[in-house]
Amino acid sequence: MDVLGVILAITLASAGNLHLALNQIEERHGRRGFSAMRRGIRMAAGYLIGLFVAAVMLTVAKAALGTAAWSQTLFNGTALIILLWNVLLLISLTEGVFAIKAEIANESH
Repeated sequence: MDVLGVILAITLASAGNLHLALNQIEERHGRRGFSAMRRGIRMAAGYLIGLFVAAVMLTVAKAALGTAAWSQTLFNGTALIILLWNVLLLISLTEGVFAIKAEIANESH
């Protein structure tokens, strides 16, 4: 759960910075052009929060219901799936950050 908290905190901060960078680019050009990317950022942030809530509920449920070996295996497997989705969302947002190219006015130096 600690790992998910760290991923959530870092990724939400990165998503906020990405959103601000898109704002600056749009303001510089005087037009909107990143609506699909913004929607993806918003969706990824929502999923990260939802997955964190699911992990908290899973932790509580495992403490109460994880008495047998098969149930602990089920809870642990679900936790690994949640972790995998968190990492995939982190990768997706990181790719979004690196997809923003520098705007260089004169490239013929």
